[in-house]
Amino acid sequence: MNHEISSATSTWETVDPGGNGWLIFAAVHPTSGHLFFSSDMGFSLYRSKDRGETWEPIANPVTGTPHFIAGDPQDAGTLYMSQAGASPKSSGIWKSSDDGDNWQHIFPSEAFGRGFSQSGLVDPGNRQNLYWTVGDLGVWRSKDGGFSWQDISDGLPLAYLRHSEVHSHYLELDRETSPDQRKIYYPTNLGLFQFQEPDGSWKLVQGLPDGICTQVQVCDGGIIYAAFPQQGLFRSRDGGVAWDLIGNGLGDCFPLHLAAVKSQPDIVYVATVRDRGIYKSGDGGQSFELITHQHFNKEHNWPSNYRQHEAVSGMIMLIDPNDPQTLYLDYNKKTHDGGLTWQHYGTKHVGDDRWTGTGLSLLTEYRAVFDPQQPDRVWLGFSDAGLMLSEDGGRSIRKVYSGHRAEVNHVAYIRDELVFSSGSCVSIAVDPEIPTTIYASINGKNADCRASVGGAIIKSVNGGRNWTPISEEQGLQDGIVRDIVIDPDSPPENRTVFAASYGNGVFRSSDGGCSFELVTPPEMFAGNTRLMCLRIAPGDSHFLYLGVGGSYGIRPITVGPQGYPLLKPEQYGGVYKSIDKGQTWQKQNATRELPSVIDLVVHPSDPNIVYAAVYSDNF
Repeated sequence: MNHEISSATSTWETVDPGGNGWLIFAAVHPTSGHLFFSSDMGFSLYRSKDRGETWEPIANPVTGTPHFIAGDPQDAGTLYMSQAGASPKSSGIWKSSDDGDNWQHIFPSEAFGRGFSQSGLVDPGNRQNLYWTVGDLGVWRSKDGGFSWQDISDGLPLAYLRHSEVHSHYLELDRETSPDQRKIYYPTNLGLFQFQEPDGSWKLVQGLPDGICTQVQVCDGGIIYAAFPQQGLFRSRDGGVAWDLIGNGLGDCFPLHLAAVKSQPDIVYVATVRDRGIYKSGDGGQSFELITHQHFNKEHNWPSNYRQHEAVSGMIMLIDPNDPQTLYLDYNKKTHDGGLTWQHYGTKHVGDDRWTGTGLSLLTEYRAVFDPQQPDRVWLGFSDAGLMLSEDGGRSIRKVYSGHRAEVNHVAYIRDELVFSSGSCVSIAVDPEIPTTIYASINGKNADCRASVGGAIIKSVNGGRNWTPISEEQGLQDGIVRDIVIDPDSPPENRTVFAASYGNGVFRSSDGGCSFELVTPPEMFAGNTRLMCLRIAPGDSHFLYLGVGGSYGIRPITVGPQGYPLLKPEQYGGVYKSIDKGQTWQKQNATRELPSVIDLVVHPSDPNIVYAAVYSDNF
């Protein structure tokens, strides 16, 4: 039989609830007001031209992670971007002359990929002059529009500088000084530094504390605000000569981030340490009032979202340059009336606890599993947002255990993180005969070691309305459950269920998840229990295949080892096989090392044929 493949282009659309993921940076163009957000998910870069209502991906075709975008204050279409390339040759400074639709690599350099919290400036008086923070290499300057750069870090104690907060320590420029006498400010963990052209050296600004300065805002009329999260909020009225400690109305809160209106310096917004609220001043910092709240209420009109996020987060805080009453925060909240009312961007509530995205896709989708009897019902496992369900073929998505968090949290994730992140879901299994029975993993995330972070399984027997946690009390050790497999030949009322637990091994239940036992002896892994996937042969349920990863853990593409000890050759990953429903196992790649197995698929009719997707330990 000949199978013809249609040449017609397939149409794809994003299926997710939108937004609510971690951002590498967020920037607003100083002229157009267009928004540019970069996520750690898939090297993504997004743009909004309508104040966050809709978003479109504009990632550089030459793959890399954008670290910052600086807009030309005299040209709405011109952007400069620092990028850490997927390969060294794609790192450096890129330029767009059409608002991000196309990018030109104007300065190749790995230096611009050396750290987060980068920032850049384009001088409004001389657009050929650019300034950029370059990780632990200090500050660089270009005098020819980004085509060449020189180090201007003289005076900075580079060995001691640390970016203590993400989305902090951004450069600021005093617009009232001339380009040849331009003043540049750099807030650091050692205090606020100032540089003055031509070819000056960085000096600590006098009259301010020596501690951590997270952000500075330089406004017209000599007004400067500086945030010191351990000492308070400071203001200068004379271009930085004298400083006053202000903050009446902030109570016992300390400032973390600032957003001031340059042309109307009386308007300043302050995000506080520990996300205790966003405050606004309309009188130059003489007094502040709280404009957000940590619980939904009519007074502050603070909406919750599908992650049950009611808390305030000001890690990202941007003012629309064309509207001082429009403020953007992270976790998809914005105001167009100076904080009187708030609404979502990036995600849209479409009723009945259902959500849809607006193009800002910031979550990793780990797993999609169809209901075998109702194909429009799709179970979805996300990072951060956990287990979700679409009942209309992906057009909208709802949180599965909304209203049932308490019954899951105390076992599924004892640590507090789940309350805020809702956990991540990397594996789902739907019973092939009774699709109202669903198993899913739920776990938190830890950047240093992802093996032991509150991993557990939750089970529902009524289509997701209620969930029962399965964890250490049932014999399932703490660890991310990478895969859940149901034996289709076992009795429906007493299913055999297998769980591959990262850092532990394969567990088996013969009573539908009521109890589990470890069926892989630890010695068979030679010390490497970085389990990645588990498959049961479609043609014969006696056959199980297990894929084991390598030195770079669960998320190898972007983060590198980061807490994962490198493995010795005899510990490399590979494929293990069982032909007796998990009773015994044997490594199948004894003559050829497979450093890290990511995925497996078993032939639908021949259980002895298996394909493995692998990658090399040397990146």
